[in-house]
Amino acid sequence: MPPLRLIAVDIDGTLLDSKFRVSEANLHALHDAHEAGIQIVLATGRRHSFTRPITSLLGFSPIIVSSNGAVTRCADGKLFSKMLMPKELACELLDTMQPWANQAVITMDREGPTALYVQSWKDVSARIALWVENNQQEITEANPLKSIITEDPLQLMFCGTLAEMEPAVAHLDTTPLRDHLSIHTTQYDKRNLSIIDVMARGVTKGQALSQLCSSLGITRDEVLAIGDNYNDVEMLEFAGHAYIVENAHEEMKDRGWTITRSNDEDGVAHAITSVLEAAPAR
Repeated sequence: MPPLRLIAVDIDGTLLDSKFRVSEANLHALHDAHEAGIQIVLATGRRHSFTRPITSLLGFSPIIVSSNGAVTRCADGKLFSKMLMPKELACELLDTMQPWANQAVITMDREGPTALYVQSWKDVSARIALWVENNQQEITEANPLKSIITEDPLQLMFCGTLAEMEPAVAHLDTTPLRDHLSIHTTQYDKRNLSIIDVMARGVTKGQALSQLCSSLGITRDEVLAIGDNYNDVEMLEFAGHAYIVENAHEEMKDRGWTITRSNDEDGVAHAITSVLEAAPAR
C-alpha cells in the first residue's frame, strides 16, 4: 500500500468527544503521526479562529480547512485557498430564506466583533446556546440582517431543531439559486439540532482537500480522512482511506466506509493506528 502522507480529521463529533474534549489517545496519535512526517489537517465547519482551542492542544501547527472548505490555511495564518460567496448571491439567499432569517448567522472572513452577524440573538441562542456563548465577543446583531452585506461573506448558516430545518432544507433544494450554492447539513439527532451551512457552489471539504493535496503533491491513496456527518461526505469520498466514527449518523454507515470506534472511545486514534499498520508513514 502507498505510504500515508496526510490525515484529515473532522473536529466536532469526531476528534472531540461528547463533552467537547480531545482525548489523550487522540492527541498522542496525531502527534506521533506528525512526528512521523505525516501532514495533519483539521477539516471543520468551524471558522478558522474557532479552531484555536483545539490546535493549541496539539503542540504543532496543522493545516486548517475551515468553514466547510471555504478557507484553507495553516494554524499560523499562511493562506492556501479561499472562496467567498458573492454578496449579491448572499442577499438573494436571505430574501428567499426570509422565514428562517431569525435563525440565520452570516460569517465574514475576519475576526473581532464584526466576524459574525445575527438578526435575532435571542432566537439563535435558543438553538445553539453553547456556540453563542463561545463566540459572543464576535457576534453583532443586525436587523435586517441583509443590511450588513456590503462585502462577500464566507457563508450563511441556519440552525434549529430537526423539525424546523427540514422545510428549510427542502426550500433550499427547490430554490432557483440552488445551482449556485453548496449546502452542507450537520445533524445531531440526540441533541435535536440541525445546522445548515450554505456556501458558494463548489465549496466542500473534499474540494478543499483535493486542491491542498494537489499543491503538496499528495495522491488520494496517501490520504486518510475521518468524519462523522453529512458535511464530511465529499472529504471521505476523496480519501483513499475513509473512516467514520461509530457515533456517525446512521445513514453515513451505509456508504461502505470503515467504521472506527466512537468519539468517546478514541475513534480517531484507532483509525490512525489501523491505517498506519497497513500503510506506514513515508
